[in-house]
Amino acid sequence: MSLVLPHGQLDQFFLLSRDLFCCIDFEGTLLQVNPAFETLLGYSSEELIGRACGVVIDPLDHPVIEGALQRLHQGEKVTPFEVRAVSATGKQHWLEVTASFGRA
Repeated sequence: MSLVLPHGQLDQFFLLSRDLFCCIDFEGTLLQVNPAFETLLGYSSEELIGRACGVVIDPLDHPVIEGALQRLHQGEKVTPFEVRAVSATGKQHWLEVTASFGRA
């Protein structure tokens, strides 16, 4: 069994998942978000793409995200961690983040 899904199946998984998925660059800019962002947090992809991921993360947790990005950039593995996301209405949600660096 192959561990790599064809691109179309990955797209479906990304779009249909009830979990929040995003792609960000090493500066923390959101490059892609799935529809679950709108469902849970109330932000459309248009509101988020091109903005810093910190727009949905509680400012107290920004150092956690920055540290994870730095470790990934250095080629280190990052263990799952929790951060608080803030919805468009201001409600906080605890999220478990699994961060990894992948190549297309």
